[in-house]
Amino acid sequence: MTTYLFANNATTTLSAPITSTATTLSLATGSGSKFPNPDSGQAFTLTLTDAATGQNTEIMLCTARSGDTCTVVRGQEGTAAQSWTTGDFANNFLTALVAASFLQASPGALGTMAAQNASAVAITGGTIEADLTGSTIPHADVTGLGTMATQAASAVAITGGTVAADLTGSTIPNADVVGLGTMATQSAGAVDITGGTVAADLTGSTIPHADVVGLGTMATQDASAVAITGGTIAGVAANFSSLEVGGVPVPVAGPAPINAQTGTAYTIHPSDASAGAGGVGIIKLTNASAITLTVDTHANQPVPVGSRLIVIQGGAGQVTVAPAGGVTVNSARSLTTRAEFSEITLTYLDSDTWNLGGDAT
Repeated sequence: MTTYLFANNATTTLSAPITSTATTLSLATGSGSKFPNPDSGQAFTLTLTDAATGQNTEIMLCTARSGDTCTVVRGQEGTAAQSWTTGDFANNFLTALVAASFLQASPGALGTMAAQNASAVAITGGTIEADLTGSTIPHADVTGLGTMATQAASAVAITGGTVAADLTGSTIPNADVVGLGTMATQSAGAVDITGGTVAADLTGSTIPHADVVGLGTMATQDASAVAITGGTIAGVAANFSSLEVGGVPVPVAGPAPINAQTGTAYTIHPSDASAGAGGVGIIKLTNASAITLTVDTHANQPVPVGSRLIVIQGGAGQVTVAPAGGVTVNSARSLTTRAEFSEITLTYLDSDTWNLGGDAT
């Protein structure tokens, strides 16, 4: 099974063209260190996008990196292997296949503890550890003793890390004690537990719900009352509205929003690069007169690095991109759309540097 690696803000360009059959590629000099360095059984996704239009993409799987040189598996996740030119973009994006490989669990998938019987959780080995110092355990029935309600409170005293009990004449079912044979063959007086550890195999046993002091009763606790900080929950589905990988927020992509403007001037805002659409946004500018689209500094308008904005000329008025002082917008052509219905793409690289591609004059 492949372990997927990620790096924050890992974006660069190709330093040399590649064919559709190439299995290695070269990143811009010195930029390889931005990306993960896979070991055996590890990989990271590398998404290539053409700088000219921003419309062509190919997802690759990088299985090894040496400096700025990557070894890749081409045409992943339904994309086709194609030729790429120097200056095309290379990014370590979260892709649908990688996201689908993550364990998914919804907070309400199990309902409340009151609605689950003990068999809902199967314990098939391992260790359950708990510090019950200062806590109380409510009544529970024990085979051979009748119900706890009929037992004196002093029958079981929990005093710190030691459980002291007088179970003379009783038996405890469904739990073997290592080194003593089975509980069924031991009389209650044969074991005097005054410390140490009792190891048990609870396979096939059930554990009823119990109240814990300070949390109220289990019947009034929903599933979120228990924090799971390790291990695995299998067979649970989820619908995530947000996701974190290694403590870093990762956008869960959805449809890109459309920001329709009808004036003759507009300044790009961070909300235009929708986190819900993977940092992609659409700005449609419609007016009969010329329109100025201002790209302000990151200090004034903190658009996330790696964002891509599709700008559409919706009317007769051409759209001209106007960088503010300190901002650079690189383009192989001009900074003005060609005609009505033209699309250009603005990609935010870093340090107030943008790249413009698409249908410009």
